[in-house]
This record gives sequence, structure tokens and C-alpha cells, in this order.
Amino acid sequence: MKNLLKCSLILLSLIPIVSACDQLTLYHSYQSLSTKGWYKNDTVVFNIPILDSIPTKLKASVEVRSNAQYKYQDLYLIVSQNLQDSTIFKTDTIKLSFVDNKGKRITSGGEEFSISSCPICTTITKNKGIRTFKFVHHMKGWRLQGINDIGIRLER
Repeated sequence: MKNLLKCSLILLSLIPIVSACDQLTLYHSYQSLSTKGWYKNDTVVFNIPILDSIPTKLKASVEVRSNAQYKYQDLYLIVSQNLQDSTIFKTDTIKLSFVDNKGKRITSGGEEFSISSCPICTTITKNKGIRTFKFVHHMKGWRLQGINDIGIRLER
């Protein structure tokens, strides 16, 4: 009985920590890609409503779910976003690595799929409005096989 009470108290004490982590995430969503592949002319677009007019520091990250058909060690993405100011778009090329410098996979997930993430930017939003993130792959091939989903995560 004492062990049950002790375990219950420990679990109850962790609830504020878990809920505090959820309060940091402002937005988190994925978009699935075609099972035929991700073509160079396919743009993945996220329109994110920013409802707070108080300046807020936000960190944006891209997340990629891939499967065993993805044959490369890296993924280059062109990212256009207007997170800081809804009227000005910034474009960058980012590199997601699926393996470390020793060739070992550095992704999470299971055997069927893996998840990789990479920071995009950290900035302060100054006003309300719709913020847009656009992703296009920047790989040599016209069509990429093995990329299942592209996701975006905004955290405070």
C-alpha cells in the first residue's frame, strides 16, 4: 500500500512538468506527401495563425518523417517564412542529416519510419496575423521517394 501511495505521489508531482512542456508548443502539425514521391515542383505550405499581439520569442523547427525508401543521408530544403513580420518573407536552405559523421542513424522512430528535426529560426513576432512556412526539397532528383510527412513546430 505504501509503495502504491508513493508511486501515485511521484506521478502526481510530474503532471505540472508535463503540462508545462505542452504550454511551450504553440503549433505542431504535419502534412503528408504523396506515396508516389515528393516532386521538386511540390511545395508544402503551412499557414499558422498568430493570435497574440504581445511580442513573443518563437523557435521554429521542421520535422521530417521518412521510411526505408529514402536512400540519402541528408535532405536539403528551401524554406520561405514570414514568422517575424507577416509582410516580409525570408528564404534559407537548410540541411537535415539522417546520420552522424560515423554513418550511424541519428533519427528517432522505429523500423517502419524515422523522424528527423532541424531548427529553422528563432525570432520575435511583433503582431497578430497569419504566418506562412513553405518547403521545397532541394535535392538532385526530380522526385524523392521515402519522405512521408513534413511537419512544423513552433515553440515559445
